[in-house]
Amino acid sequence: VPVQRTAYLEWKDDRIQLTVPLLDKSPIIKVRTSSGYYSNGKILAFKDKLPSRPGDNSGQTVGPSIVSIDVKDPVVGGLLVIKGYNFGINRGNSQVIFTVQTLASAIDGSGLSESISVDEDDDYILWSDKEIQIRIPDGAVTGPIWVKTLQGQSKPQFLQLQNIGKKRFITKRTYALESFTTISKVKAKPGGLIYIWRKLPLSSDGQRNVKILESSVQPLYTDKQVTCFLIQNPDPAVEYSIVQKFLVQSVSYTVELNPDTIQIPKTNLPPIYTRYTERSVLIPADDASIADFARTSMQNEKNPYRKALLILNALRKAYKVQPNKKDDPKSAMQEKSGSIKSLVLIYVAALRYAGIPARPIAGILIDDNKKAHKHYWCDFYIYGVGWIPVDPALYMDAVPIELSNPFPSSEKYFGSIDDRHIAFSADSYKVSRLLPDGKTSRSEKEWTFIDINEEYSQEIQAYTSFWSDIEVTGIY
Repeated sequence: VPVQRTAYLEWKDDRIQLTVPLLDKSPIIKVRTSSGYYSNGKILAFKDKLPSRPGDNSGQTVGPSIVSIDVKDPVVGGLLVIKGYNFGINRGNSQVIFTVQTLASAIDGSGLSESISVDEDDDYILWSDKEIQIRIPDGAVTGPIWVKTLQGQSKPQFLQLQNIGKKRFITKRTYALESFTTISKVKAKPGGLIYIWRKLPLSSDGQRNVKILESSVQPLYTDKQVTCFLIQNPDPAVEYSIVQKFLVQSVSYTVELNPDTIQIPKTNLPPIYTRYTERSVLIPADDASIADFARTSMQNEKNPYRKALLILNALRKAYKVQPNKKDDPKSAMQEKSGSIKSLVLIYVAALRYAGIPARPIAGILIDDNKKAHKHYWCDFYIYGVGWIPVDPALYMDAVPIELSNPFPSSEKYFGSIDDRHIAFSADSYKVSRLLPDGKTSRSEKEWTFIDINEEYSQEIQAYTSFWSDIEVTGIY
């Protein structure tokens, strides 16, 4: 993986200084010159990845070991303190693993469980060799937890949780998906580089077992959200094609809770309450017209769940959906009409203004004819419950495709989601650019919130790119 140019601190003929990126293992490093020649390789060993022998009672094991767990508020969002040994100085790709209910047990009552790893940076408060502080993640249930590092995993410790709300899983479907990108008609000087960033389907409690079945081109690298492909010295006579095939399991579920049981702490809230209540380039949470609308809609309600429902119902009365309109949330709010995307962004902005963490979701909706359509929906977060799904457009019966409703009424799309939604983005995703002095572009296929899809060096003068729609090749 090439190091970003901004990471270099010094480059001399006999000395290079740089900031080492986060990696999951000790890599072999090489130096590549502008002429394309590589040096011999050297292994870069990270201290926290080497076997350690700390004092006290930890000398008997190389891998992580949990001595105690402490949680003052045993609910989703509550702070969990794990003490032990050999967790590693830095987290890197290490994880805390929680128990979640299996889809089979939820649907057939078998009582089985499986595990989910915590990958979100927002959930980790502290990671040191002897202590981890972490927020209990969405989807976690009573059961074993353990710590997993490159040196192994700890023995499990039992964690008892309280249920303020419960996700009731209804049905599940597995989809085989395919899409492609082509690059052609390249005009470039020697040494040209084109990077292609392709967003992956999200992994979550309601969207599981996400797998890349096939990539027609070897990726430069893949992480949990994107794959990056590199075209070097492109040939003008060649059309480059990148085909990816995925397998995704989507779950239909509803969140069951009594709003009167919701109690939001006044202090020590999870970082989610900061990150997802702020304005952003995507979410105009400080727009005056949206703020006025939210304030009027909420009346004097204090309960966050009821606030979210009041705002949605007010939006249903005030807003006319025009699915194919090209607009933005501010102009759509002024005109009280606009696209599904703007509808969702207005709703999320209003929730954020109300102090309710919320994030927009971009992806696809699969109709009764097995055709995928770009679509937008959202979810909001309540301490003690987790993320609650909402599809404002389906709630308003405003999606003009052939789509039978699996729920008794469209109003179930507040607090429920069906298994025909496939999410690719939850909130915006900012690519870490590899060419700070290069140029970028974004595909018009807006089923993600990624900020760029293509990045190319100064040597690239022109090219043509095509991004396909997503095709459903199988449903299981």
